[in-house]
Amino acid sequence: MKKNLHRFYGGLTSEERFRLTVRALVRGDSEEIESLKRSCPRKTYSELDAAFSGCMEGITTINRMWYLTWRDVIKTLDSAITTKRLIENILSTVELESKPPNNNKHNRKSQS
Repeated sequence: MKKNLHRFYGGLTSEERFRLTVRALVRGDSEEIESLKRSCPRKTYSELDAAFSGCMEGITTINRMWYLTWRDVIKTLDSAITTKRLIENILSTVELESKPPNNNKHNRKSQS
């Protein structure tokens, strides 16, 4: 870009600065990129203790890896348990239907 436009760089929004930087990258204009970086406002941020955050990110990553590793096994076991329960219910229904009704009046009359 023309040097006389550099004086406006301080008023750019983050999105405008980003778009101009990408265009400069595409053009291979390292001088323009540096000018955009230098004119970018500086900010100070507050964050959680890095040691604590690192531990939390680590345990989250381990948890995700464990889940992704065992997800298919857990689904298979869940399906097997569901199938077993279904078969047990079917067998108990068939067993009940195959038994003759227990009718006490009928049994007493035949004994008399």
